[in-house]
Amino acid sequence: MSDDPTTAKRIASELIYEIASEWSVVSTSRCIQEGDQFIFQFVLGRPLYTSLDEPEQRSSDSLVRFNPLSQATQIVLAFIEKLNGMTEMDAR
Repeated sequence: MSDDPTTAKRIASELIYEIASEWSVVSTSRCIQEGDQFIFQFVLGRPLYTSLDEPEQRSSDSLVRFNPLSQATQIVLAFIEKLNGMTEMDAR
């Protein structure tokens, strides 16, 4: 396929859309749409324990935002290349 990167990005976008449409919002994670991209947000809470050797530190929660499109596209592209390789072997 000459348009493997374009096809991979389209398939990855469709897969992410499916995941996002089923995503349940909870206090520690959610999926939001920004333009035509889906962003997954995760809240990393402060530790529930402290070491006896360290003074208690009250750090605030951290917010991690993740756009999986690039990584998902690479995974789909690798799979397309693998399928293309299998097709070439079958043709021999």
